[in-house]
Amino acid sequence: MWSNGKLEKNVNAYNVVFRVVGRREDWDSSERMIREMSESFGSELDCRVFNTLIYSCSKRGNVEWSRKWFRMMLELGVQPNIATFGMVMGLYQKDWNVEEAEFAFSEMRSFGITCQSAYSAMISIYTRLSLLDKAEAVIGLMRE
Repeated sequence: MWSNGKLEKNVNAYNVVFRVVGRREDWDSSERMIREMSESFGSELDCRVFNTLIYSCSKRGNVEWSRKWFRMMLELGVQPNIATFGMVMGLYQKDWNVEEAEFAFSEMRSFGITCQSAYSAMISIYTRLSLLDKAEAVIGLMRE
């Protein structure tokens, strides 16, 4: 696909490649390709590519790389969508990762996105860690 130019300015083709690379867990190649896309696509780069990688990570329980893709997404100015937040918050919930969950939850709110599973994950994390006041605060946010 590289040699015949099919990847050039073709997000759908990149997504196919990312699915394969994600199954192989070749994260270094994925990162290199994201950087290439960032240079060639610029503002056309969207959340689909990152969601493909985050999905691969979430299926394997790979919290660290999922976090990295989410952070890179934000760093490159790509707006996450509901699916993005649902996946990362689900991983953080399984990992009890309160710091990353709070960061992602805050980002979700700043984008004006409402993801019910993200609210549920945040409440579950706080409840497991006996941070009941914070869990109640999240419930209050849901009522807004």
